[in-house]
Amino acid sequence: MVMKLKRQTILPVIVLFVLLTILYSNTFAVPFLFDDTINILENLSIRQLWPPWGFLMIPDDTGIANRPIINFT
Repeated sequence: MVMKLKRQTILPVIVLFVLLTILYSNTFAVPFLFDDTINILENLSIRQLWPPWGFLMIPDDTGIANRPIINFT
């Protein structure tokens, strides 16, 4: 069964996407701050998508040790 999207449904989604893109567009060029370097840039557990449980293996020297959900997001 294929769902047909009505114009009343798709138009608000497109408008919301455009508005969110405009609102967050100035944050795309901002450098990483505070703990972002160690938790994002140097975090090897988020470099691969496979195996999916790789995000559970968080180094102890990061600020997100023992917090796998935060590491996953």
